[in-house]
Amino acid sequence: MKAGKLSAAELDRSVLRQLHAGRGEIISGPAEGCDFSLVKLQSGGTLVGAVSTAPVTGACSVDFAVSEAINNVCCGGAAPIGILINLFMSTTASEQTLRDIIGETDRVCARENVAVINVNVENMRTVAEPTLSVTAIGEKAEENIFANDACPGMDLVVTGKIALAGTNILANKRKGELSRHFSQEFTEKAEKMSVCCSAQQEAISAWQCGAAAVQNVSEGGVYAALWNLAQRCGSGLTVDLKKIPVAQETIEICEYFSINPYKLYSHSCLIIAADDGEALVLALKQSGHTAAVVGKLTDGNDRIILCDDDCRHLETPQTDELWKIITK
Repeated sequence: MKAGKLSAAELDRSVLRQLHAGRGEIISGPAEGCDFSLVKLQSGGTLVGAVSTAPVTGACSVDFAVSEAINNVCCGGAAPIGILINLFMSTTASEQTLRDIIGETDRVCARENVAVINVNVENMRTVAEPTLSVTAIGEKAEENIFANDACPGMDLVVTGKIALAGTNILANKRKGELSRHFSQEFTEKAEKMSVCCSAQQEAISAWQCGAAAVQNVSEGGVYAALWNLAQRCGSGLTVDLKKIPVAQETIEICEYFSINPYKLYSHSCLIIAADDGEALVLALKQSGHTAAVVGKLTDGNDRIILCDDDCRHLETPQTDELWKIITK
């Protein structure tokens, strides 16, 4: 199988079709396009769980791994409470490496106001580099229980700028190569992009301002997130490519590596479905977040990307562009 997340077809035939056990408390379990699950509590509330797994050396940082799980919980409309950690390390790794990873995890949790609920560390001969599996847990009120009331005709809003995390990783991992092609000021700016990986405040603000559905943009980039949101909502979409916010540094670095910025790893970036996208954008800006209306959900299954006079169909999520570069 290819590096990165499973394709939609692989996920369906080899994961989702193999799952048959269930319980009545499970409101929403594993499904294509959804990064969180909902479990009804006896108290009347809803438990929201989300899982994110990422290598903490190589492509992604501890901050990316922990924040992505927390972001997914927030996209489910819940307030995050804590995380459970499974850390897999090589038998050749040092204890100092372990201390560094746990220390960084604790700092991210303090920033996000969540607790570390449990930690399990396994040393394995088959692990090449430390891999952190993070399960985030949150709770939400019973109302709006499905966290997905989106329907055709609603506006699509993107917060922040896409692909900042991918730009940051490429700028740091291929620093020497890029410094020979771009100015020092340019590369230093790219290296510092996406310093904060959290989208918790944006997600909270979005729900408070009338969001109908919220999708985290992560691996596979904004194209994958758009597909996943439409899949969750059972709808089509039309998006104007030129309205999607993207930094000039991202565009130029992607042009240099001949990769697509819209399929590049993102963080601290959300897609929101809402009745009145412009009102949502204004409300988000008033709470300190940048956002832009980029399109609409539509009837049917057509998922269309517009760019001037060009009209193309959105593909099912592909392998993240990042893997084309960092695995060379």
